[in-house]
Amino acid sequence: MQNVERGNVWIEHDARKSFVIEETDGLGRPLRAGAVGSRSPFYDPVQLQQFKDAAKRVGSEHWSLVVILYKTGIEMRALSKLTVRDYHNGRLRWFASRQKVPAEMAVDDPELSDALKIFTARPQRTADRLDYMIRQVRELSGIAELRAVTGTTLRLTHCLHLLESGAEPKQVAESLRLPLSTVMRVAFEVGYSAPGSPLSRPRAEGQ
Repeated sequence: MQNVERGNVWIEHDARKSFVIEETDGLGRPLRAGAVGSRSPFYDPVQLQQFKDAAKRVGSEHWSLVVILYKTGIEMRALSKLTVRDYHNGRLRWFASRQKVPAEMAVDDPELSDALKIFTARPQRTADRLDYMIRQVRELSGIAELRAVTGTTLRLTHCLHLLESGAEPKQVAESLRLPLSTVMRVAFEVGYSAPGSPLSRPRAEGQ
């Protein structure tokens, strides 16, 4: 099966059937053209910056949450368990779902480093609380095109950036604990067709 998202519509293809799933916002309303979906990444860096700016207006903790999600792709449940002990000496470690060995990454991005310091200095929050914080940002942004953004949107944005940098879909799916079909949907949207194929959508500088 090949899943391709065009705009706000998912088109699923296989040899036996073809059908369309229209994505909606949290109230069941179809998304307008150009809106960011809950199950797709930020393709437009301007919209991503708008969401970051909205998060900063809500508060530093909300801003740190948004930055960490889209710059690491970490699962919300794993993020909810981060403490100050998990980020030190420029390295971040966390336990992904169903993993006994922690994932680890070097942090050389000043913005991500600042976000992690802010986030881990606060008491731990449940995954549900983090989801609510994302809802607060999108609701208070006042931007109709952002009304369906979720934590998954931000995680898939990191997925998109990894694909655009040349990572293979299977590797991305394993590292981010995402279904391979989800990663392939994002990959096809940006021009992936076979191993080694270049992705057509250029990254904006600084994203």
